[in-house]
Amino acid sequence: MLDLERIGALSLSGDADRCLNLARFLAAELAHNTWSEMLQVTLVGFGHELIAANPDRLTYTEDLAAATATMARRF
Repeated sequence: MLDLERIGALSLSGDADRCLNLARFLAAELAHNTWSEMLQVTLVGFGHELIAANPDRLTYTEDLAAATATMARRF
């Protein structure tokens, strides 16, 4: 279990395909669980196909610097 609110950002390492699949799974879970209803997830460089699952919670960008700056302004 991870307290994603507390850590704020998550990085995965290891086999690239497995990491990407895990990241997609986590994003899909966060898009639908009631316990994550106040959460905003920004997918950077992957997962654009997931946005339609819940565009209120999921956003996509290719620009890591812009996503990081946006996140910094929120906190």
